[in-house]
Amino acid sequence: MNRYTFSTQTGKAYYCNSIPGFIADRSTDIVGRLIRHAFDINKEQANAWENQIAELQRRLEECGMKGDIIFEYDIVRLGKRIEVFLPPASGPLTASHTILHK
Repeated sequence: MNRYTFSTQTGKAYYCNSIPGFIADRSTDIVGRLIRHAFDINKEQANAWENQIAELQRRLEECGMKGDIIFEYDIVRLGKRIEVFLPPASGPLTASHTILHK
C-alpha cells in the first residue's frame, strides 16, 4: 500500500501540514488558505474558522499528537469533502483513523 505524502495531496486539500507545522502556523494564515478555495465566505464564517483552528491547535499541542492534518480534502469520486483528517504518523491508512466533519 502506498503511503500518502503532502505532494500527493496537493490540489486535493485546501490545507495540509504536519501537526507541529499546523500548530506553528498562525490561525489567520490557515484561514486565508481556506478562503482562497471557498466561495461566498462571510466575516462570521471566517471568524468561526479562526476560532476553531486556534482551539484545535491548542488541543493538539496539549496532547502532543504526532502525524499530519488535512483540511477540506476532496473525495472526487464521491463528490464529497472531508472537513478535517488526521492520518497516522506512520503505517498505512485504515478505516479506523480519525476523520472529523460536521
